[in-house]
Amino acid sequence: RLVTLAHQGCGRLSSLVNDILDLEKIAAGKMEYLMEDVQLEPLIDDIVARHEALADRFGVTFKIEHAETDTLVNLDASRFNQALVNLMSNAAKFSPMEGEVVIRSELIETGKIRISVQDHGPGIPAGFRDRIFERFAQADRKATQKNASGSGLGLNITKSIIEAFGGEINFETAEGEGTTFYMDLPVKAQSNLTYLTQAS
Repeated sequence: RLVTLAHQGCGRLSSLVNDILDLEKIAAGKMEYLMEDVQLEPLIDDIVARHEALADRFGVTFKIEHAETDTLVNLDASRFNQALVNLMSNAAKFSPMEGEVVIRSELIETGKIRISVQDHGPGIPAGFRDRIFERFAQADRKATQKNASGSGLGLNITKSIIEAFGGEINFETAEGEGTTFYMDLPVKAQSNLTYLTQAS
């Protein structure tokens, strides 16, 4: 038991250090991005499949819904992985046990695609919504009985990543009903090009 607790503590510390390093890179304008045209839907499928353990850890199910199948977006696949996993992790933490987290992609207007992560948790308290993307911002953890520890840096970093791709991030929420975070990215093109996994 003590070894397990120590292992979990080291994992949280490592994540915190990496987040702080990313924040410093962003603040200094030194965050590096390997931008390339990537087929979005298979990338999302790959990311979700590789993080099923996250769903198991918090007792939820990840469900994917794609309205499109061949959307090209110019981004850094590894950093997009980081952004999407941050949203998936938050949704899993604040979802009820045996709940469903929906990861969805759909064209919302000419030239843009929306990637959203929806949970059916307690929603974001009204008094916290204006600070949701601030550094070290954390909602009241009484909203969930799970071990939902975190640094309060993930959403701030995710916002910086998505904006570096020329996109925007926002959310919709209702207390007692759930929250949907969504990322709107500019579409490069629709293509049938074969996708090669680039995320790490």
